[in-house]
Order: sequence, then C-alpha cells, then structure tokens
Amino acid sequence: MSEELMTEIYNVFDPFDPPPKEAYVNCEEARGRWDVLRELGRKITRSKGATCQLYTGHRGVGKSTELLRLREWLISQNYFVVYFAANDEDIDPGDTKYVDILLACTKHLVQAIKLADENPLKGLTDWLEKRSESLKDLLLTPLTLDGLSLEQKVSEFTKITATLKAQPDNRQQIRDKISQNAPTLLQALNQFITVAKKSLPDNRKDLILIVDNLDRIVEQ
Repeated sequence: MSEELMTEIYNVFDPFDPPPKEAYVNCEEARGRWDVLRELGRKITRSKGATCQLYTGHRGVGKSTELLRLREWLISQNYFVVYFAANDEDIDPGDTKYVDILLACTKHLVQAIKLADENPLKGLTDWLEKRSESLKDLLLTPLTLDGLSLEQKVSEFTKITATLKAQPDNRQQIRDKISQNAPTLLQALNQFITVAKKSLPDNRKDLILIVDNLDRIVEQ
C-alpha cells in the first residue's frame, strides 16, 4: 500500500472531522448494546444535580466519534456544550498534571461563554492579576493586563496553557506557582460557572463540559 493511499485513508477517518451520519456504523450490539446517548446522555439530562462521567475504552475504538455524537445530541436537547480535545493545544500527553487540565478547562469555558455582564469574570481576572508578576518571566509571551476589558484579561489564560505545552523547561516552575493557588482558581471558576449557567444564550437548559483525549495522557 502506497504512502499516498495511506495518507488519504488516514484523512478520511479523521475522528475530529466526522463523516456524514449516513456513513455511521452502529456497533452497539458488538459493544454489548451500550449506547453513549442512553448511558451517558440520559444520566446527564435526567440528573437534578451536577454529574461527572468518565468515558473509557481502548485507543481507536471510536470514543471521540461517540463523544461528538453526544455533543450534537445534547445541543439538540437545548444544552450549552463546551467540547475540546485536550491534547490539541492545551496539554502535553507525555507530561500532564491536574493543574494543566484545570487551566485548560478554565480557558475553554471563558472563551465559549460570552456574558453581557462581565462582573462574573472578575474573580478569574483578579486571580490572574495577582500571579502575573511571578509568571511573567516564565511565559512565552508576557501577560498584558493593563487597559484590557475583563473578557480580554481572561483570554490571557491562553498564554499560560500555551507555555505549559510548548516549554517543558519552564513547565514545572509554572505548575508550582499555580498549584499553590489552585484552590482559589477553582473557587473563582466555580463562581463564574454558577453565574454563567443562569445566563446561557438561547435559554439553554444547562452547561455541559466535555474534555476529550485525556486517555492519551501517559501514566507517570
């Protein structure tokens, strides 16, 4: 088989560019009649409180395809869904810690949810401003907060996640500084989520976060 043909086959089956629904093959029977919409989707939509679901499986069995189906179904059920593949731009699968994932979730949530009132972002921007001085010499590009709106300030989280992935030499130093303050970051993020859930566009029922490709993290 030629390299050119292999390249064509690879791109046809890119899981992040799913084929049309007509090409989808339902393998539910082979998987023991396990269906992502029923097993995960219904747990999410029927629960009165927050839920956390872990979706596992061997590499290459179609987890991303199923999660993208779940995303589309949840959107059709009037939920606001934030989906991202963690290893695309946020983490190094060969060296990942809890704080890396927390920062990635923070970045994607604040980028996806646009609030008319920026005040809920203030907890996150205050957290960032207090750490900007200690982080400035470790990042690829300096944090610039002066003269920015609250929303623009929050977008500076992108610089932290980009450096964590691209600069292994500085990675642990950044983690150490952020890990010391991870509880306050989590508190500020939860405050933002609480307000955001009440202000979702188009009267969406609730907020769903789907983080894909965490299975590619190498065990340390």
